[in-house]
Amino acid sequence: MLVLALLLQLSFQSEAQASKEEDSLLTYPAFVAPGPVLRLSGSGVLLGTANTTYLLTARHVFVNDMRDTLVKPGGLVRARAADPKESMSYVVKLDLNILRNSENWKEDKEHDVLLVRLIHNQFPVEGVHVTHEPKSGPSMIPLPDVHGISEIASGKVVYIAGYRTSIIPNNANGSELNSASVRGGKILLYTIDDGKIVSDYHAYSGDSGAPIFMFTESGITLVGVHIGRQDAITNNGSKRELAIATSTQYVLELISSFH
Repeated sequence: MLVLALLLQLSFQSEAQASKEEDSLLTYPAFVAPGPVLRLSGSGVLLGTANTTYLLTARHVFVNDMRDTLVKPGGLVRARAADPKESMSYVVKLDLNILRNSENWKEDKEHDVLLVRLIHNQFPVEGVHVTHEPKSGPSMIPLPDVHGISEIASGKVVYIAGYRTSIIPNNANGSELNSASVRGGKILLYTIDDGKIVSDYHAYSGDSGAPIFMFTESGITLVGVHIGRQDAITNNGSKRELAIATSTQYVLELISSFH
């Protein structure tokens, strides 16, 4: 396992207690699964406009890094309705072979980011089958709320909103897969050269691809995508597992490449 050496002059912060404002972030995370294997699932978030919808997640949720092949030929995405009063989820089935060989698939292997265009000009693209759609449509982040590096700085608090499916017991009720959670932590390090955001929020398998949020004066801002965990060695020699996210500056670059 890679060890990220950090000479930290500040103490690690405990997981932040979610407030009602932070609980509002639960509207946005999407459950993302490669094929029918739900315990290999990850997280994601929908972005878009009135005419276009994108799925943002970590590349490794759908693509095997070692072989550069799809984990499974199909995928499933489930997101909450835009109107929180609606109980029906937005559910989409994906033909990943078709999508990966189209202009609707943009991936960044170096930064472990994947952006898939699901809806274009208000219609599903080839390889996308919407099986359930609430009247209000899916909950998603408007593109103007996706920010690059301007808001990111050490000491600021960020929040992950994802599906921790790896910690669900084998005998648990399947309905537990419907429950995302929000966890907060401080940014400990931000590296401009590769856009990595190192934070101390608690992350688990299943959180891969989860959106990373920050509260700013303008409201909720999407600033990153969770991609994994690494060990850190603190200045007193102890070890601590840290969370790694990719800045949305690379997401903005992928968005600009669509035609």
